Amino acid sequence: MDTKLILRINGIYMALSSLSAFFMPNMWFEGGGLTPNAAAYTLVQAVGTFGFCLAIISWRTADIAGEAIKSFGRLFGILHCIFILLTAYQALTDQFTGFPVYFNIILSLALASAFFYSSRESA
Repeated sequence: MDTKLILRINGIYMALSSLSAFFMPNMWFEGGGLTPNAAAYTLVQAVGTFGFCLAIISWRTADIAGEAIKSFGRLFGILHCIFILLTAYQALTDQFTGFPVYFNIILSLALASAFFYSSRESA
């Protein structure tokens, strides 16, 4: 699979996920088994906005990276690995539970693997 295509897929996934955080924060809280307060809504919307910015960066990187596309692919793979570690930590400390934990880990693992595979030097 081509790194540019994976960047586009990543951008679409991140945009949809981020927009859901911004416009449907209750879905996030209920899915994670959390009870929100007013500050939590503000925080989730801020995270959604930041995630949407990363989605735009992912989408545009496919067009502007040029010869550095493999380096950017590895970078996005590392970012997904960091997200896996965060999700695992939150699950182990009972901050975040249920289906979203498994979904986030599996999807990030798939994207990280795709980024690393497509960014190897022999590809």
